[in-house]
Amino acid sequence: DHNAVLQERLIERIKNDNNNFYGARYEIIVAAILIRAGFEIEFEDESLRSSSHCEFTATSRSTGKSFSVECKHRESGKENGEIKLSKLGRTLRRALSKQAKHMRIVFIDLNFPYDPKKYTTFPLVMDLAINHIRKFESNKTNGAALPPAFIFLTNFPFHHHLDDENIGRAVIADGFKIPEYKPGIPIP
Repeated sequence: DHNAVLQERLIERIKNDNNNFYGARYEIIVAAILIRAGFEIEFEDESLRSSSHCEFTATSRSTGKSFSVECKHRESGKENGEIKLSKLGRTLRRALSKQAKHMRIVFIDLNFPYDPKKYTTFPLVMDLAINHIRKFESNKTNGAALPPAFIFLTNFPFHHHLDDENIGRAVIADGFKIPEYKPGIPIP
C-alpha cells in the first residue's frame, strides 16, 4: 500500500506501446528487489528530456543512504552459437554516463536462455560478462573516467522459457572501480 504511486507509474510504463516492455518489466523487477531489501524508491521525472538521469533513487530505510539506480535490459544474442557480449560494454558505458545525484547502482539483465535441467552449474555467461565489464574499468567516456558503481549482472530469462515452471535465474555482483566490493576479497 505504501507504494501506490509507484505502482501506478510502473503500470503506465509497462502499458506504454513503445517497444520497451522488457525494459519496463526489468525496472519493475529491480524496484521490487530494492523495496524488499528495505529501500524507499523515488522515480525520476521521465518528462524531463533535457537531461539524462538514472531511473530512480533508492534510499535505505535503515541507514538513510541514497543511491542513483540505473536498469538496463539488453537484447540477448548469439553469434555462430556462441554467446555475444560485445555490446555489454556499451550498455555499461551508457548507464554510467547518465547524470546521477548519488553513488550509483547499475543493474544489467543479460537476458540469455538458461535451462537448469540442462546445466547443473552457474551459467558461464555470468563469469564471461563480469570479465568483460572489468575491461572497461580504465576506459573513459568523452575524455572523462567512468564513475564507480555497484554492478549487479542478472539473468532473468523468463520469456525464453514460457512453458517451463522451473526457470534458472542468476545474479552476480561486482564493484566497478570499487576494489573492496569484488568477489574473492576477504571481509575485514
